[in-house]
Amino acid sequence: MAQEQSQRTGGGAATQGGINFQNRVSAWACVHILAGKSAVPIGPVGIAAYARFETPEPVDDILVGAATDGHAFVQAKRTLSLSTAADSDLASTIDQFVRQYVSARTGSDVRPWRARPLDPEKDRFVVATTSESSATVRTDLAAVLDRIRGLTPGQPFTDAATSADQRKALETLLAHVLRSWQSATGEEPIDSDIGAVCALMHINVLDVETNGVAEREALSLLESRVLENPQQAGAAWSTLLQLAADLSQRRSGIDEAGLRAALEQAGIPLKGPARYDNDIAKLKNHAKATIRYLAHNSQIPVGQNGVRVERCATEAIRQASEADSIVIVGLPGAGKSGVLHDFADSAIDGGRDVVFIAVDQIGATSLGELRNELGLEHELIEVLRNWPGQRSGILVIDALDAARGDPASAALLNLIRAIVHSGSRWRVVTSIRKYDLRYSPGLRELFRGNLDPAVPLNLQDREFTSLRHVNVPLFTDEELNAVRRQAPALDALLRAAPPVLHDLLRVPFNLRLMAEILESGVDVDDLRPIRTQSELLNRYWAYRVAGTGGGDLRERVLRRVCTLMIEARRLRAERQRVVELGSAEALQQLLSNQVLVEWQPSADAAPQRQQLAFSHNILFDFATSQLFLPSESADVVRLLATDPDLILMIRPSIVMRYQQLWDTNREALWVVVFGSCSDPLLSAVGKVIGAAVLAESARTLQDFHPLVKGLQSGSAPERAAAETTFRHLVGALTAGPATTFAGVDAGPYCELLQVVTRAPNEYVAGYAQTLLRVILDQPSYLTGDQFLVAGQAARNLLSFAWTHQ
Repeated sequence: MAQEQSQRTGGGAATQGGINFQNRVSAWACVHILAGKSAVPIGPVGIAAYARFETPEPVDDILVGAATDGHAFVQAKRTLSLSTAADSDLASTIDQFVRQYVSARTGSDVRPWRARPLDPEKDRFVVATTSESSATVRTDLAAVLDRIRGLTPGQPFTDAATSADQRKALETLLAHVLRSWQSATGEEPIDSDIGAVCALMHINVLDVETNGVAEREALSLLESRVLENPQQAGAAWSTLLQLAADLSQRRSGIDEAGLRAALEQAGIPLKGPARYDNDIAKLKNHAKATIRYLAHNSQIPVGQNGVRVERCATEAIRQASEADSIVIVGLPGAGKSGVLHDFADSAIDGGRDVVFIAVDQIGATSLGELRNELGLEHELIEVLRNWPGQRSGILVIDALDAARGDPASAALLNLIRAIVHSGSRWRVVTSIRKYDLRYSPGLRELFRGNLDPAVPLNLQDREFTSLRHVNVPLFTDEELNAVRRQAPALDALLRAAPPVLHDLLRVPFNLRLMAEILESGVDVDDLRPIRTQSELLNRYWAYRVAGTGGGDLRERVLRRVCTLMIEARRLRAERQRVVELGSAEALQQLLSNQVLVEWQPSADAAPQRQQLAFSHNILFDFATSQLFLPSESADVVRLLATDPDLILMIRPSIVMRYQQLWDTNREALWVVVFGSCSDPLLSAVGKVIGAAVLAESARTLQDFHPLVKGLQSGSAPERAAAETTFRHLVGALTAGPATTFAGVDAGPYCELLQVVTRAPNEYVAGYAQTLLRVILDQPSYLTGDQFLVAGQAARNLLSFAWTHQ
């Protein structure tokens, strides 16, 4: 038993002999700082936050500061007797207390313990001693000081003593205070001065020596509140004793972070700081609730039971996130939210710490608002920094592109930046659409680095090879077959679908829409002609929204919903502002058809009836493209020019409108592209959207006939519009993936360069040279024919340069 106790207290005779009582008191205070507890009886009121040792203050042994601005000035006296002598330890201690009080009276010093007069409600002077001190000090003098604190103004000090021994202790105390006050100020003290000094004084027994009550208390706190492994309490106590001795010798101090670092450096793993326990528990519960809320994204609704598919990207994300932060990319509707749901769910099951933020479920536009929305007592970054653990933790941020306004996007970007640059154990796993990542240089920079070898080639995007990323692909044959085995109706559709529809249904969102349409009783043969997502959305719209009987009123409700969301710059709308006279039934139909839903802040929370949202962000994008954007192309340009911030909110809707025009009315698309590119009031972001749609959609040189015709036009306005469009087309191409303008599946950009460089002006030649340089920098993507055509364009530019020297 003796040997066990020796191990628990962490030192043999040699070690103990070098550590004095003061260092033990200091170590005891450090344990309470680590445990997030008050250090009373030797500390101030409030949770102990830091300690300083051998300070330059009059009370110089130990200074303990609280998080609530209180301070305790401690003199450690292993033994103390009630002596009347002016050169006694008691006289010296009281003199230090008096001088400390006098030095803080003005409150003019920058040091926090001198920045204001000392307050007995917050601050204290403490004699820390042992049970070996005389009873007249431990009992009588301590009792007198307690009663002085309870005296009313004007009540005589003699009322503080109730026995002969206490009267002697009181007389000794007052004599020492009187002498010290005269010495420190050169003046006689008045009763209020004496009362104020004495009200701060405390005599406390702290039996912190080997196997003492206080030492056992400290060890118990280490075991229960501080250490991951309670068996290391002895080692931790020894480390703190030595640390206290070192800090005293250096006349230095330490706070909780420094104490934790010292123990961790000694190989002693710790629990999290106690004051963060509630926040950590809230974040854990929020992650589980978010996973339950997003469960529908990991399955396709068929019949009573959803069809679940194990996505190949989930395991790659798990492995890559062990090593570093990563960004998850993919086309709209590729199933990024479903994959992140499965990843986060399995990570929690595997014992990893997970924080999950679904961007479309929060309304915060700043980190302070996010803290309040999550119900945290501390800032999220601070909680993560103080969340203990050996394995890497995961901060999952789903649908970063759903932050449809500058403040919200900036706040989330700042959060990601803080975690990525913190060097902590936390990893960020965030999802975003490819387009948004492509035009987010700040976000790309945060994830720049070598891709984890665990990510296979089929889960990499060649556009982002310089980024740590995982690309969530469309459904593979194996994944589609898993769907077909579980859903006979979808199997029948896929067997009957022509290749173009079959490929369209590899998009999980499209397959979900198709499943909902089939659930409406539509015949498979009626769906076979569908070729594009735009056609599929229009078919879905026809069955769920327009339909027969009340379709106009339902669209009117959705137009109102989109307008309110756009005005608020968030994907929620207040129900009372949506419902107008006669529209209640239409709203109910949209909710019943799952076009709209009542917003839920989490899976555990009841749906908030007064907050409406779309069941999927893509439905908001489509509804906005159909109902909010003007039908005339020129009016679209005017709208975007008069409200530049609107583009950030509804860019996907603008893309949908332009893609629909590409499929149905390309002449109208060229009108809007020429108009937007030449409008001086439209922002550069607005101008590049149409050019980007052209860059991704064009497949033949004939597709660019209006552009070539405009560049060769004799009309100055037409030529200027075409030249500006060519400029933005080059910008969109060079900002996008190399596969867009080179390779077997690329657009006709080598041929376009060959044509526009035959007789260019300096403006066109300059941008043609920029695109040609980028194309030739990617020779591995070029086919033989493309290389020859690009070479001819290069010769055309050389000839132009030679003749225009």
